[in-house]
Amino acid sequence: MNDQSLERGFEDYAAATQAQSSAADPGQSAWVAANAGSGKTKVLIDRVARLLLGGAEPASILCVTYTKAAANEMLGRLFKRLGSWSVMPEEELRTELNKLDKQTSSYDADDIRRARALFARALETPGGLRIETIHAFCSRILRRFPLEANVAPGFQEIEDDDATRLWEDAVKRAIIDAGRDDPEALTTLSLAGGAFGAKGAMNALRGEAAALIAFAQRHQGSDTAMENAVRNALRAPNDSKQSFYETVMGDDLP
Repeated sequence: MNDQSLERGFEDYAAATQAQSSAADPGQSAWVAANAGSGKTKVLIDRVARLLLGGAEPASILCVTYTKAAANEMLGRLFKRLGSWSVMPEEELRTELNKLDKQTSSYDADDIRRARALFARALETPGGLRIETIHAFCSRILRRFPLEANVAPGFQEIEDDDATRLWEDAVKRAIIDAGRDDPEALTTLSLAGGAFGAKGAMNALRGEAAALIAFAQRHQGSDTAMENAVRNALRAPNDSKQSFYETVMGDDLP
């Protein structure tokens, strides 16, 4: 690598560092788009740390992520940083704080004392720091306003494992009941599921129950009306399977 490439690399690194610092400035709104591993979580942690250093109450800060893993990762890294500040030598801490918000002036003794106290403040915050998934955030809002949301007060979210277990039990009962009460429907469902059988067909429809019920209600539950609606939506021919095969393959039909 030549000197020119090295210089360009240093310039790119400096530009990226400056962009991260700007995005972490709590005094401005920021939209960050970046590749995986490029430092988005670091920017969020820097932003929260700077909010806390600026005097924001821990309970007033909300960070919303998509997965529990991301929330736990961010929470763990933030506590690790605050915890290190509480025991870090004064000069080293002052350097860290200056590097965080790019201040040119040194932090005084009161600033250092407040920075050291952030770890304890975060731990003592009722309910803890609010770094949570969007699902947890929405659930918290629904629990706060159950009447307005038309949900049962004190409800609890079902865990993925429990939901899967309930679904498996329901599918098993449905297949057994269909085999006893409507074997023809079960045969149709099994053929639709291909190699996975009736269970595969039902798994493919998981989450679509409300839409299917609404579709059936629009057509008064009539099999003929629903079949015609699907046929029209797909622009499918009205021919029987046999006549369709004969039209397509003619004398070559095996």
